[in-house]
Amino acid sequence: PGGGRKAAMVKPGEGLLRHAGRLERELQQEREARARELSEIRCFIGSEKLCRDEGLRALQERVAALEQRLAEGLERERRAREGDVHELHDLLKNEIIAREGLSSTMHEVLMSNLAAFDLPAEPEEEQPGVGRVRAKVTFRDVSPLREERKDRGAHAVDSQTGPAEGGAIGVLPELQDVDEGVHFGGVAFADPEVTRSALEQQMADMQAHMGRLEEIPLEHQQEDVHDLRRLLDCERSARVEQIRSVEESLTKELEGSIATALEVLPEERAASSSSKASESEGDEKRPEQTQRRGTSRSSRGSLGSKLQVEYMRRAQELASGNQRKQRGSVVEELSADSPQTPVSMETRRPEGQRSRVQ
Repeated sequence: PGGGRKAAMVKPGEGLLRHAGRLERELQQEREARARELSEIRCFIGSEKLCRDEGLRALQERVAALEQRLAEGLERERRAREGDVHELHDLLKNEIIAREGLSSTMHEVLMSNLAAFDLPAEPEEEQPGVGRVRAKVTFRDVSPLREERKDRGAHAVDSQTGPAEGGAIGVLPELQDVDEGVHFGGVAFADPEVTRSALEQQMADMQAHMGRLEEIPLEHQQEDVHDLRRLLDCERSARVEQIRSVEESLTKELEGSIATALEVLPEERAASSSSKASESEGDEKRPEQTQRRGTSRSSRGSLGSKLQVEYMRRAQELASGNQRKQRGSVVEELSADSPQTPVSMETRRPEGQRSRVQ
């Protein structure tokens, strides 16, 4: 009854007021928290802006320093290039002066050499279709030099052609004395028609000589081809025989190894059966059984490895022996077929033109 009286004394709008006050307090706290966060964000933005401004200022200073260094380097390079250009101009001037002096000295030397020759007083004459022709220039003593050049040219041609081709084929064009022209400074002043005919004749002789030289190796080439074909046939037949003999020896060895393995197999089966019978005796004899199994397996592996080694050794011996026999038979066949041709295939040719077929 007392509680009912107290509940009746509570005012009807007091709960709503308390709830409204609590909501106002929560809203005030939320506003204060948001204000604090906003102030913190503003402080952070301000500090970030200051940092960005400082970084931008440092970058601008660095760019300015780099631009200054670049300008200084370009200025130094420009000055160095200008100095190089001036030096090159000086070198060119000195080179031009030296070339002019050298040309003047060479002109003086040529004039002095020309003065050493006997120049006749004949003026330049005009010929129809030729134009002006220089006056003939003669050495004081030209005949000994000309004869010496002829002898040297003939000796060189004889040494090049050899006795098998019949000696010299003539004098080379530069050694031929065409007409009565005179050689001055390595240039022959002669009639063009005579010079052309002489050169054509000399060219025909050279072509005929080259044709004779080209015909010589063709015969020997045909002989070499025939010998090579015969050698290839012999080698092919020898290889076939060798392969057949090796295959036969391998089959024989394989059959022998199989027979040996078949002989050993019953003993291994008996040993395995005895080991299986001994397994039923009890747990006490198990170590002995495992030992016997290991010994049987090791003996079996050693036997297989020995058979394989012996098989490989016999195959190598048979292959090497058959190869030596086949080589000896090939050499004997070659010596019997062509007793005049040695094994090195050195064909008979004229002196200085032997070719060796590898």
